[in-house]
Amino acid sequence: MGGGHGGDGHGTTYKGFTVHHPKRWHVLTGKGMCAIMWFWVLYRAKQDGPVVLVSICLFVYFACVCGSSFQVLAFI
Repeated sequence: MGGGHGGDGHGTTYKGFTVHHPKRWHVLTGKGMCAIMWFWVLYRAKQDGPVVLVSICLFVYFACVCGSSFQVLAFI
């Protein structure tokens, strides 16, 4: 693994370990995949948000009514 042996100035050296800078296409691909992930998360939150919020509120309400504060603290 790995190519040349340091000294070529294409990386950052820290305590004798050289971390090479990523290529441009790696950076752009990573940012693109990150954007797709967040779009998907926000889309699912838009679709499922009310159901999830009602479920959490009902869980907290019934846990408090039953006097089980440990479950509420463990959940939150």
